Amino acid sequence: MELTNVKVDWNPILENYISHLETIYPDIPIRGSYSYIINNLNENRIPSRIVLQGNNVAAYAYLLENPDFKDRLYAYIGFISEEFSKKERIENLVTWIENLARNRKRIVVINDVFNGGKESENFLIGRKYDRIERYGMTLKLRDATNLDEKFPIEFMAVDLSEFNIEEFLKEEYEAYRDTPDFILFHELDKDKGSNFTRKIFSGMYGEILNRPSILIRHKDQLAGSCIITDGFPLSRKKVPLVVDIFVKREYRRNGLATEMLSRSINILRDMKYEELSLWATVGNPAMSVYEDLGFVKNQNQKEISYVKKIF
Repeated sequence: MELTNVKVDWNPILENYISHLETIYPDIPIRGSYSYIINNLNENRIPSRIVLQGNNVAAYAYLLENPDFKDRLYAYIGFISEEFSKKERIENLVTWIENLARNRKRIVVINDVFNGGKESENFLIGRKYDRIERYGMTLKLRDATNLDEKFPIEFMAVDLSEFNIEEFLKEEYEAYRDTPDFILFHELDKDKGSNFTRKIFSGMYGEILNRPSILIRHKDQLAGSCIITDGFPLSRKKVPLVVDIFVKREYRRNGLATEMLSRSINILRDMKYEELSLWATVGNPAMSVYEDLGFVKNQNQKEISYVKKIF
């Protein structure tokens, strides 16, 4: 039996999921950040559905919207425990999500299926969802390897004093277009998708560190960029974060990503930082660049999303 948009107490429903997130992000006050979502679920302000087994909740789903990405709906699905994970339940919830997304002409982004197991993953792949897997990676700056700051002579590294937001937005959008990260960070309409990047530069992921952030120019054209912040604002442990890095397609295979990160790493060392973090998507060739420099995957910090355009 399923119930849609019914008033229930979501605190016990999401308790195991919140505890799970606390192990993945130990430095971020997850529980506090979820109080807003739970309050809105309890007041029936967020679209939701629960599936019952007897009188108990077996599975659930709810939808969130992001004003910076108006082309999609973010769906969260979970089972109270893995023993409740069954194909008919995931199908019930996904069909409900897709119907809402189809009516609104939105892309569906399912951010993981908690306690879903392999059966849920196989169901979504069979339903033609693209699976996107991302890892948090960390570098101990003293352990960095294969550093190479020497840019090809035709390229010039400059600081953010020459930063132009409109130029950056245009080149970043084109650079991401052919990567696995594109659907996560950009709307289909590049003009509408710029708000997210603007918020990065307004401190959404921490204060921009000007010294280790780098722009690469070629004949007065922006060829690439590496933007570093002082870390997630809510994190209890402030570790600098590579919040945005790209190289334009025509300038790849020149070692620019390695050279930008090498320079950033050395500057961060001079600034007495000890670590540098980033998030990388499986299937992105940049992953090998990060590993060559000494970045290590945090196996606990894994995010899986399933994406499908259904209209």
